[in-house]
Amino acid sequence: MEKDLQDELLLEHYTKQWSDFKFSSRVLNGICQYLNRHWVKRKREEGNKRIYEISDLALVQWNEHMLSPLTSQVTKAILVLIEKERNGELVNTGLIKTAIKSFVELGLKGHAPENKLKVYAQNFEHHFLAETTCFYTNESSSFLQQNPVPEYLKQAQKRLREEMDRCDKYLDESTRFELEQKCVHVLVEKHLELFFAEFVNLLDNDKNEDIGRMYELVVRLPTGLQHLKNLLENHIKSVGLKAVEACGRGKESVDPKEYVKALLEVHKKYNDLVTTSFDKNPIFVQALDKACTAFMNKNCVSESSNNTGKSPELLAKYCNLLLKKSSRISAGEDLESILSNVMVI
Repeated sequence: MEKDLQDELLLEHYTKQWSDFKFSSRVLNGICQYLNRHWVKRKREEGNKRIYEISDLALVQWNEHMLSPLTSQVTKAILVLIEKERNGELVNTGLIKTAIKSFVELGLKGHAPENKLKVYAQNFEHHFLAETTCFYTNESSSFLQQNPVPEYLKQAQKRLREEMDRCDKYLDESTRFELEQKCVHVLVEKHLELFFAEFVNLLDNDKNEDIGRMYELVVRLPTGLQHLKNLLENHIKSVGLKAVEACGRGKESVDPKEYVKALLEVHKKYNDLVTTSFDKNPIFVQALDKACTAFMNKNCVSESSNNTGKSPELLAKYCNLLLKKSSRISAGEDLESILSNVMVI
């Protein structure tokens, strides 16, 4: 009869039988406690590993007579329900949880942890991870063909959260690490070239939220951040050079106030970006520092005067203007705050 059932109906039957069987085996194990404590214990101490306590013997019998004939069907039924859930359908997750838990509980007491999960790993986890890889490979390729990268970033984040929630709901905790690795590989690592190409566009258009999403995905890869760091550093340097060029364009001499203001604006903008979108990650803080050092010390102003110390000179003039009694500070500006910002440079 069981072999004629499919998918959810099969799981309903399987989980009902499993629950009834567990209850009966617990009752029988309680009745046979004297047997477990004396005869079974003595036989196992003598080296007879084919003798089990009643609770373990029940699991052996279930595995042999119930699960083994139905393994492929039960596993397929679980995977079908999981795929339906991924596609947005409402499914009975309680059935999935009970069925998966039966695989976990079929590990015998007294065995090493890896052997305890042998039934779970062989009968379910291996197939689940393979199906997960296949599902997200197809979905990510299809989604990117129909949507821009910023929308894909949202989708990838959503899918990763869902899979981690799936671990909490009904998967064994031992699956979490490998599941996350598989998902990150398919959803992120395989599309890094697209991410890197889009990253510059996001920077150009000040899409800080999308930049943050990309960082949250790429940070999961040990080698992924280095390229983002290089792109950010080059971008900040380019923006800084253009800002300096703009404040000196068409003028015989550069106004110290405008020059320092241009430097501070660039630094503040990207310091805020590093703080919010990159979570103050040290390698991006370093990228900001290196880029600012580069465009502040070598730019069109310093090159036109053939003086690499031009920036410190203009900075000193600006501070001098601030400190003179005749220097006027506009309403709402605070001298201490201005000087504090200048000290950043």
